[in-house]
Amino acid sequence: MQYAILIHIDEQRWDKVPAADRQRVKADTDALVVDLTKTGKLKGAAILQGGYTARTLKRTSDRFQVMDGPFAEAKEVLAGFQLVECESMEEATAIAQRFPGLQLGITIEIRPVGDDCAMLRTAPGSAGH
Repeated sequence: MQYAILIHIDEQRWDKVPAADRQRVKADTDALVVDLTKTGKLKGAAILQGGYTARTLKRTSDRFQVMDGPFAEAKEVLAGFQLVECESMEEATAIAQRFPGLQLGITIEIRPVGDDCAMLRTAPGSAGH
């Protein structure tokens, strides 16, 4: 099964991290990517440009609302992702725990990747299910 490892950062906090520390995280992340590629676990990855480049789109009634920037209420923004092939959520979690940015306060979210839109339904046992 594939899992998305979503990397969230507080951009203001990240900007205050010394350049040498940011470069070390980048180098360590590059090494992790090489290792995951060699083992066949990494299926894709991307770094996203800063949140200020984002555009958020919402639809209310019959109108679209387009806003510059990420969702306004979020302090952290999605900075990138890795798509990994794993046998279980536990294996995906073990891979995510190797991400060097965790030591500098970056947040990682792990989600199974669905194979169709039916996966967007609410969780079993919730009011919408």
